[in-house]
Amino acid sequence: MMNNYDLQKDFLPVGSIVKIRFDYDKLMIIGYCTVEKGTNKVFDYCAVRYPFGFIGNDKFVMFNKDVVKKVIQLGYESDEQKDFIELINKNIKDGKLIKYDEKGDKIDEWCTITNRFSV
Repeated sequence: MMNNYDLQKDFLPVGSIVKIRFDYDKLMIIGYCTVEKGTNKVFDYCAVRYPFGFIGNDKFVMFNKDVVKKVIQLGYESDEQKDFIELINKNIKDGKLIKYDEKGDKIDEWCTITNRFSV
């Protein structure tokens, strides 16, 4: 089933374990389209180091699809997950990426998207 993913174009499911260039650790994907506060740079993925998981707010790793060199384990796939990825891709295409205001608070566009999925 991993053969269905183009690592340069497709979003992997949350929970996927990957290795990226320039990092020796395994990473577990926990989110998509994360904005780095201060720079407003948008990254495709947000991850935590595997097997440690979340150990603090400053311990996230943000990266883009183009640095994924290997998928070790694919995360859980479901119709709900596929619908969510489709919605992310539509919003990226429509230019409605996650946005922050000048205080660093999320703007409602992304909240509206995630609320449809009971996040």
